[in-house]
Amino acid sequence: GGGAPGAAHPRFAFMEGGGWGSGRLLTVACLGGTTFSLESAPFVSPISRMLSLGVAVLGLLASASAGWVHYRLLADPRYSSFCDINATMSCTQVYSSRFATVAGVPVAFFGIIFFVAVLLLVATAQFGPVAVRANIPGYVFAMSTVGLAACLYLGYVSFFVVKAVCVL
Repeated sequence: GGGAPGAAHPRFAFMEGGGWGSGRLLTVACLGGTTFSLESAPFVSPISRMLSLGVAVLGLLASASAGWVHYRLLADPRYSSFCDINATMSCTQVYSSRFATVAGVPVAFFGIIFFVAVLLLVATAQFGPVAVRANIPGYVFAMSTVGLAACLYLGYVSFFVVKAVCVL
């Protein structure tokens, strides 16, 4: 057997009880006397959580800066961005292209949404219910895969179509 409350297993005994967050607590008692509780299981290591937090904050700041520059360019076409270095490294050139928006929404706004979502997931990995915490790495991975695809596409467009690069 295994998995059912109090079920016998050659190496483990499974017990269920009341738990914080999900309302249930699964404890696995190994034959050697060691117990392992899913309630306290670290599904995301502290180092991974801190790295995710740091990268998400940096990405949020870069996306917010890009959004600000894009907004300024829309409000004042004579605005010169701090990241306009030359004709090839020019945020103005990139944000003035047809690829700078999707359905009229600046691409930077989608970056802001992405990084806020990652920050919320990282917070959930720390403080959320156990049933949700176990899935956070998968959610972040799936989102990151879609985000990487978008970045690769925009990088291609920037280098080979617009022929200008924005450091943001």
